[in-house]
Amino acid sequence: MRIIDSQQHEPSVWLNWDDTADQALRDKLLVELELAAMNAVGLSGVVLNPSHRRWAEMAATTMPDRFAIVANYSQTTLEKTADIAATVAAERRNPTVVGLRIVLNSRSPRWETPTQKAIPIGAQVAHDLTRGVAFFEAGGYEPFLTACEHEGMPVFVFAPTRV
Repeated sequence: MRIIDSQQHEPSVWLNWDDTADQALRDKLLVELELAAMNAVGLSGVVLNPSHRRWAEMAATTMPDRFAIVANYSQTTLEKTADIAATVAAERRNPTVVGLRIVLNSRSPRWETPTQKAIPIGAQVAHDLTRGVAFFEAGGYEPFLTACEHEGMPVFVFAPTRV
């Protein structure tokens, strides 16, 4: 029986990996660590929700039977995208991508992370997690969702405290 985990991130190994270091070697190491974790718990494959798309593309391209990608689209990214329909169409043609993901966060103590708490007061406006909910409720994601519907692209919506 094939068992697929529907959301995996990069392995949470912390390396002091200098930006000048060999990124291809780093990507291979992360794939090997991911494979070891998958094998340890009997997973046949995973859908990656990557923080760094480069390594996920490499994994899904070289091992399509084990890895696929759900590409993240933030509100900020969508606001800066000139042609959302073309962007979604390009993702649909990418054989490594099986879906797209949006996150609608709200600042709730239940979902607040130490990283969010550490954001300096002056920078909190840029990191205000209530913006995604307001943007969604105002119809801001409609062009994106319409393009996904047109392309038959699955969309994963993470909306803690707002389901």
